[in-house]
Amino acid sequence: CFISSHVVVCGNCEIGENSFLAVNSVVANDLVVAEDCFINSNAAVMKNTKPKEIYNPAASTVASIDSLRLFKVKEEKITLGS
Repeated sequence: CFISSHVVVCGNCEIGENSFLAVNSVVANDLVVAEDCFINSNAAVMKNTKPKEIYNPAASTVASIDSLRLFKVKEEKITLGS
């Protein structure tokens, strides 16, 4: 996961793999942010999220496209060194 600066993650939260928490987002106590989620700036997550969704501010609405499609993410193997 990637957690930006100025993010508030309250106690006992679980952040899924490949999830992104943008600046000034908030995750309330005892919640699960599922894998591949994008939590937008100023969003307040007050309940468990579903995988591959985008959460926006203003009552943290769910976007209509999945997060992997938005960023055109694809898995790729990287080999370091020779």
